[in-house]
Amino acid sequence: MNVLLVDDSALIRQLAAKYIHNEGYTPLAASGAEEALSILKTETVDLILMDVEMPDMNGFELTRVIRQTIPHWIPIIFLTSKTEDKFLVEGIESGGDDYIYKPINEVILTSKLKAMARIVEIKLKLDEANEKLSQLTQTDSLTGLINRRGMKTILKRLWKNSLNSDDNFSVVFLDIDYFKPYNDNYGHPKGDKCLESIGTFLANNIRKGSDMAVRYGGEEFLLILPNTNTKGAINVVNSIKVKLNEEALPHLHRPDELSHITVSFGISSSVFATNISELLQQADIAMYKAKDLGRNTYFNYEDLIEKQ
Repeated sequence: MNVLLVDDSALIRQLAAKYIHNEGYTPLAASGAEEALSILKTETVDLILMDVEMPDMNGFELTRVIRQTIPHWIPIIFLTSKTEDKFLVEGIESGGDDYIYKPINEVILTSKLKAMARIVEIKLKLDEANEKLSQLTQTDSLTGLINRRGMKTILKRLWKNSLNSDDNFSVVFLDIDYFKPYNDNYGHPKGDKCLESIGTFLANNIRKGSDMAVRYGGEEFLLILPNTNTKGAINVVNSIKVKLNEEALPHLHRPDELSHITVSFGISSSVFATNISELLQQADIAMYKAKDLGRNTYFNYEDLIEKQ
């Protein structure tokens, strides 16, 4: 546990740091508000011991700033020699959690540290559980890919970035060709297995750490390609198309001359849209254009714009 000690007295900082260190925690010292805020920007802080009476900005004022600027909760214990009720009330109302009266008593301080350490541990476990729950709610249970809920979160972030910079991105809609006759003839368990196989294939054939594959719904998938224009997206699509044809996953109930699973692709880029919904609609239109062209191919929405 990292404990930030904010006090304008070097003697108190030295004494409290010794007690903190003896308990096996890491003391981080600041003589005032400016140093404290600087440490909070660069270090992970689990607990703050805050002097109330400091020049420039007192402990109550600094606590209000911390509560307004730090998005996560950090327990704050005030250090003060004032015992009047009004100071206790003001401290709690400013965002503090507890008090230690000066002069600092080692037994009381170490007891408070242990109590706060238990709270911090519980918070960490709760944060981990919430993170796992968030991942589960944004993951498709069949394919293991990002689901539509997760897709919306990612696209919002990318769209915001694209507005503030030149970081444009592309999306690609993919639809499995003639999937209904596949399901009708092979059965739904085999259909689910096919979807799972396509999901694994896509995850293994995109750029790790940047590109993302989404199970959009049914037999539809979406690729999200950050920092990629339509020319780059076409390269990704052609690579996937060739490799998928090489996989030759059997589909003997197609109405055309092919006998394996293929996919139709629709491409669009954030530069052609005014919002996320429009971008997805463009890629969807492009994908159906690819279907009209005979399937097992792609269509780039940019080509429609050039013809207008």
